[in-house]
Amino acid sequence: MAVPVGSRWKAVKQLDKEELQEFGQFLLKQRTSIGYSSVKMAELLGVHRTSYRRWERGMHVPHGDIKEIKQDIIRIVDYVKRQKEMGKAV
Repeated sequence: MAVPVGSRWKAVKQLDKEELQEFGQFLLKQRTSIGYSSVKMAELLGVHRTSYRRWERGMHVPHGDIKEIKQDIIRIVDYVKRQKEMGKAV
């Protein structure tokens, strides 16, 4: 089930190398907390797997407000966790 949030992320802010790496670590932590591969996480977010991998490696970030994007990802991961707790496939 893809969550079409990727299409909402538009404007981009230039981030320095440290901020890029921090965002990548955030994504890795969120993804591993639900036991997903990077491919499955990309599918969940509705983005191409190559883009997602670049984000997680700290090479690029999605276009948009990073705080808003992080909030979206936290909501999605929380949803997946709740579904798993109830024994539902996501």
